[in-house]
Amino acid sequence: MMTYTAHNYPPPPAVTPFDRALVTAPFSAGGRTNLPALPPTGPLSRQIATAEYNELCRAALTSTALENCAALSAMEAHLNMVAPYGCMRYKAIVDAYAIGAINAIARR
Repeated sequence: MMTYTAHNYPPPPAVTPFDRALVTAPFSAGGRTNLPALPPTGPLSRQIATAEYNELCRAALTSTALENCAALSAMEAHLNMVAPYGCMRYKAIVDAYAIGAINAIARR
């Protein structure tokens, strides 16, 4: 695997007019992604950009919810081995989180 430095980093691709409408914004998942900036003119293009932005936010929310559900399910399995008498409570907590996440994604 090659390590890139300031001296051997490949040149960026050519910038297109569409690329100029993109901005970089952080996500809670630790990654970065390009989110469309709202164009300054035209109500239709503003609606399209807003819809695209909302869809990217929904995808980020879904990804985070899936990661959290997986972590909670793994913790539930571990706790079932360590303290089996709480298995019904662990399941209820994980299920409640999952239902809440599903509802939040559906509302978005």
